[in-house]
Amino acid sequence: MIRPPETYIVPAGSVMVPARIARLLMVKILDSYRSRIRGVDPELDTILTALDLAGRRWAAQRADRGTPVAATAEPVEPSNEWFTTTQAADVLGITSRAVRKALAEKKLTGFHRGGQWWIAREELAHYRATRDHHEETP
Repeated sequence: MIRPPETYIVPAGSVMVPARIARLLMVKILDSYRSRIRGVDPELDTILTALDLAGRRWAAQRADRGTPVAATAEPVEPSNEWFTTTQAADVLGITSRAVRKALAEKKLTGFHRGGQWWIAREELAHYRATRDHHEETP
């Protein structure tokens, strides 16, 4: 059942976006524009990152309902912790150049502010789990 548009507006005037819709927005529309508009507005970068994270979590939960995967990601507590490319490289055990390449190839999501990339802890965990899974798959 489709809800009326007014039900998605929260008291502060913001719009609540269900994770499934966030995923569709990112995959079908916003990902193609994201690199071109990155850095235009820091709040926009942050919101696009939040939409992407919510959509990825929704997609991961749906994937969890299917055939079990041999290796599972370590559980990660939600956090407001953000990492630079150098810090992310240390966490992932790769070079900062590899982190920037993953960002450019959209295998890793972050936002650019003040001449520096920032990547959420949850995104690092997702990237690590995806990378580990692909390394184990023949």
